[in-house]
Amino acid sequence: MKIHPDHSKQYFSASLWDTEETAACDAVVVFFDIKRDSDGKIEEINFNFVDAEYFRNNYSLMDKIS
Repeated sequence: MKIHPDHSKQYFSASLWDTEETAACDAVVVFFDIKRDSDGKIEEINFNFVDAEYFRNNYSLMDKIS
């Protein structure tokens, strides 16, 4: 993921599913999976960008997953 502070409508960009995706500065980054090695270093992250308004209307935040 790259951050472009001078471009609020394309603030985030990343290669997702073999295409370059962008998102506005108020978008939410949803992390689905983070894989770490034995030292805790991140090896792989699966995520997506979600429009802020869509997120507010369709997602729920959880404090902790049991």
